[in-house]
Amino acid sequence: MDEGLTLGFTGTQRVGPGEVNHLDQCLSDLYTRLSPTSVVTGACIGVDAYVHHWFAKHYPTLRRVVVVPSKRDKVDFSVLQNADEIVQMPDQSDYRARNTEMVRRATTMAAFWTGKTTYSGTWMAMNISHRMGKLRPENVFGMGALGTQTARERYFGATL
Repeated sequence: MDEGLTLGFTGTQRVGPGEVNHLDQCLSDLYTRLSPTSVVTGACIGVDAYVHHWFAKHYPTLRRVVVVPSKRDKVDFSVLQNADEIVQMPDQSDYRARNTEMVRRATTMAAFWTGKTTYSGTWMAMNISHRMGKLRPENVFGMGALGTQTARERYFGATL
C-alpha cells in the first residue's frame, strides 16, 4: 500500500519578520509541487516550529510528525500540542541522531539554509539528506541574506 510522500524539513533557528512571506511562498510551492501526505520536522525553534504550525493552519488534515531531540533547550514545545506523532529521541542522543531519524522518516527533504556550515544543524541535516539521496536542488531555499539560487549553487555547485 502506498503511504504517500513524507516531506521533511530542516532550517535555521532564526526566522526574521521579513522572511515570513518567503517561507509562506516556499511552503505553498512545495505543497503544490509535491502533494505530501505528511510532514516531519525536528521540534526546534525557528523553521521547524514555523513549518509545523504553517501546515497545521493551512492543511490541518496533513499528518504532522515531530522528532524531539534529547537535548530540549531549543525545543518549541507548542509543536507537541497538535502533532499527530511525537518521536522522542533516546536520552543522551545527539542532534546527528535526531537529524538522521528525521531524514530516515522523510521521502524527500526541504532545507531553509543561511549558508552557515560550521556548527550548523541545518548543514548537518542537509548533508545527511544528500547522502541518503533525499535532497534535491529545487528543495533548497536561501534564508537571511542568502538568496535561494545562491544557496542552491553553494550547496550543489555552480553547475546546476
